[in-house]
Amino acid sequence: MSLRKVRSDHRGFWSHQNVKQVWAWLIDLIFPPMCGGCGRVDFRWCGVCWDDLRAAPVMVKERPSQGMAGLCASGLYDGILKQAIQAFKYKDAVELAEPLAERLVTVLERRKWAFDIIIPVPLSAERLAERGYNQAYLLGHHVAKQMNIPCRSDDLRRIRNTDQQTRLKAWQRAENVKDAFAAVADLANQSVLLIDDVVTTASTLKACADALRNAGARAVYAIAVATSDNVIDLRSVIMDVKIHGDGIKISEDLDAYTRSKVDKLDRYLPNIAHIGVELAIMRTHRGANLAIAQITVQHARGAILRAEEKLDIENRDTIRFAINKAVDKLHRQIDRFKSKRKSKQQRVRDKYKATIAELDIAEEVPEYDAPDAEDFVPSADIFRRKQIELILMNEQEAIEQLELLDHNFYMFMNADTAQVNVLYRRENGGYGILVPQ
Repeated sequence: MSLRKVRSDHRGFWSHQNVKQVWAWLIDLIFPPMCGGCGRVDFRWCGVCWDDLRAAPVMVKERPSQGMAGLCASGLYDGILKQAIQAFKYKDAVELAEPLAERLVTVLERRKWAFDIIIPVPLSAERLAERGYNQAYLLGHHVAKQMNIPCRSDDLRRIRNTDQQTRLKAWQRAENVKDAFAAVADLANQSVLLIDDVVTTASTLKACADALRNAGARAVYAIAVATSDNVIDLRSVIMDVKIHGDGIKISEDLDAYTRSKVDKLDRYLPNIAHIGVELAIMRTHRGANLAIAQITVQHARGAILRAEEKLDIENRDTIRFAINKAVDKLHRQIDRFKSKRKSKQQRVRDKYKATIAELDIAEEVPEYDAPDAEDFVPSADIFRRKQIELILMNEQEAIEQLELLDHNFYMFMNADTAQVNVLYRRENGGYGILVPQ
């Protein structure tokens, strides 16, 4: 190999990108990475936070269009979504591009916008070299792959460096990005979807849209993973309903009947993110067959309500009666939830302010039956084994969940210790917590 070739390889190895990777490896060796969600060591994004991110409700957060054909985001720049975006953008957690892009696809499928191509918001050459990747491009790539629409990152360029928008006041941002972008392709009669990670004042997206329209684009839509504009969209969440059967076949008729009952819950508690229905036929130690209906409601802002009904099977419609009674119990829980939220209106934390506003537009729950006494005989046998979702929360939030569910115990992932804890009611009042050694 010639000396010239060795020198060439040597210079190639010590390129800016390779040096950045080697330096990052050395830093990780000396100072192991910490999860951007919970701080666990040796993870940029741990498995628990991964599950929390996928469980985070998808919202359609409409924004003023700024002259574009449409502008929205998949949620608020807060909580687990904010932590994920920061880890994705600043801590090299590029594996988060796929779940974040899935949120965008969910919103786009609901909005039904008609666009021909996807264009990510470009970074400056200097910022791209510094970070090593364009987070908007990674999002656009995954959205394009899932929707089978071309992603053309070279059609729009940033033609001058700008100050970071996050460091500027709202009134400075529009001037900062004015004439900072230029389209380098003929976009005549093309409808374009712009993609970015966060939208605040929308100045960047508007500047990009102006450049695209100057190149002939017929329409420009824009979407971001999150918006920091905390405008309350009173009915913005895409409610997901899943029905599972254990020992019972979920026929089309039973599926339709169940959905007709639980779909109405959103009238009384706006912005329900997920409803899980477990239907089961089980045999007790007494030899009786039970029809069991358990319904779990997860609100977009974290609250969980759950109701269960067990009935001795008398005929083929017993499971439907069990569903009706479980829904009736949920009506009572929603009533109690609304009363608690409104009674705390003056002293609740920020995360509940929107919930209170949502309750002002909620319908009154229908009249419901008084609770039935349950008289099942205790047994040493294990008749049921359940998997539960561990939610990251602090002890005060766990107490609130225990009260909402009206249970005697509640298992959760403690946000302060990253351990599984069990909160329980004490016979003489108050609560206790079981923690691992």
